[in-house]
Amino acid sequence: MRKLLLRLKRLKKTTEPERKFGWEAVWLGMLLDTLDVITNKGFKVAKYLLSKRIRSENLVVATAKKIAKETGVSESTVKRVMKHLIASNFIVQVQKGVYRVDPAIIWRGSESKRQAILIAFEKEKKGKGKEEETLKNTITEVRYE
Repeated sequence: MRKLLLRLKRLKKTTEPERKFGWEAVWLGMLLDTLDVITNKGFKVAKYLLSKRIRSENLVVATAKKIAKETGVSESTVKRVMKHLIASNFIVQVQKGVYRVDPAIIWRGSESKRQAILIAFEKEKKGKGKEEETLKNTITEVRYE
């Protein structure tokens, strides 16, 4: 919990004003640190995750097979890149086929919502509480879009 509070304080210093409609905030230093060691194919996977995420929750609903098909990257490469992205805390696996992108890297929405999603990300990273109700609602919304 102490680490989380320190991270929140650090993030508070780097945030823009709370009301930024239509804009996404990207923390390039953190993004570049994560993407620095991946290949061109790995970059395609990361780009896919960022472009296909559900912005209100920073969630991506996709299997390795789907990502491979849509990016033209082999499924084994997708799995390897996903493991690297999880290990570097770029994403966390919420459940099979559902990933959350770290809101400390990219976010669109209010600062208070970002803080709530950041706390959820940290809990999921540690394997605690997965916010099942929010996840079920989000997945249901995606299916009907």
